[in-house]
Amino acid sequence: MGISTGEVATASDVRALFRNNRLVSDILRNSNDTQKSTSVTTYTKLKEVKLNDALANCRLKFDMSREGSNPCYSQIYLNGSATGTERTLSSSTEVTYSEDFTGWVSGDLIQIYGRSGGLSSVQVNDMRFYYSEYFDMFKGISLATPSVLLTTTNPTISVINQDP
Repeated sequence: MGISTGEVATASDVRALFRNNRLVSDILRNSNDTQKSTSVTTYTKLKEVKLNDALANCRLKFDMSREGSNPCYSQIYLNGSATGTERTLSSSTEVTYSEDFTGWVSGDLIQIYGRSGGLSSVQVNDMRFYYSEYFDMFKGISLATPSVLLTTTNPTISVINQDP
């Protein structure tokens, strides 16, 4: 790959020269906003997103609410195994939870499971992924100060929303 003087580099030209990564940020990149609910008392998968690219660093946020008098619970899962903090909601007000993750790879299934505490139902919606793209290496040489990659293309990865 060569870029001559006076030529405009494309995003793929830049990516070929720079090693780019993704880091946790508050920039919304992907979302699965449909509300799902359950009233069963065992953990049930409510939300699922399949990653079509690696997502080494990411902030995942979601909203949880409940109907009824008993607490409800939710937890983030990776490929069917609990990985996030178990969340407990006792109030009748919707709450947004946020958690940072590392090490997700292409093909991973990111899920939110929920369960009722009995005589109530849990609702989960607005499953959202937040991250930025940055570069930390140029032609194999580490940069002293990594920089956010500014391109005219959106660095959002491809995902498949596949709620049950």
